[in-house]
Amino acid sequence: MLDIYPSFFQEQISIAYEVINSLEPKVVVVVNAKASDLILDSWKSKLKYSENTGYHNIILNNGESIPIFFSGMLSGRRPLDKHSRKRLIWHIKRSLT
Repeated sequence: MLDIYPSFFQEQISIAYEVINSLEPKVVVVVNAKASDLILDSWKSKLKYSENTGYHNIILNNGESIPIFFSGMLSGRRPLDKHSRKRLIWHIKRSLT
């Protein structure tokens, strides 16, 4: 599907990055496996992974970085199992301290 509308996808991914830059949230959580893959692929130069923390940081235009977590769906047909969900929540909370 993305092959059919590559410019639309690129526009959406650019808008998402602009919104994150404008809002400067404390953390970003992407809760869709496909969206996670697409963002990881599209924002390679804007993401840094830390072996120490175990998660990526997105580098904002002002040089600041914020934690960004990639996950599958939290509910629905194929959600994360309850243990993975609990671990994700723990990891997010830890990134905020």
